[in-house]
Amino acid sequence: MKSQERQLARELYMRGKNQKEVAAAVGVQEKTVGTWVKKYGWKTEREARINSDGGRVDALKNIIGKLSEQRMEILDEVKNEKDPEKILELNKRGYTLSNEVANYNKALESLQDQKRVSLAVYIEVMEQIFSDLQSEHPKLYLQLLDFQEKHLATVAVKYQ
Repeated sequence: MKSQERQLARELYMRGKNQKEVAAAVGVQEKTVGTWVKKYGWKTEREARINSDGGRVDALKNIIGKLSEQRMEILDEVKNEKDPEKILELNKRGYTLSNEVANYNKALESLQDQKRVSLAVYIEVMEQIFSDLQSEHPKLYLQLLDFQEKHLATVAVKYQ
């Protein structure tokens, strides 16, 4: 039972819930969640996920979206404004936002252009996982051999 609670707690924690929220959702003490976070390295894993390429891409897209919305609001304000000084001020703010969006777009493009993991590293990690699986769960390992072969073939095609 505790392992199921721990698995649920881990999933919620990885999704960004704090220890108090996780404890309430799972029905355990906050101290228990804190122990799991420390013992199993959840904080380090969560930070790695947030700082991963995918996490950074999502954060950049979010920023670009918000800045673009602000820029559109300024364009709407300019259309309705009659005061030339106010129009000039709005245009300056709009120009600044446009530059910020352009800079964030460049950062996003650069990040997306980078290969996240080479195929060799990916295969090495998969082999390690399956080696550990063979040691710990031989029957499951045998059941997953076809999956491993198909999966690696699919990934290899994506890297071509």
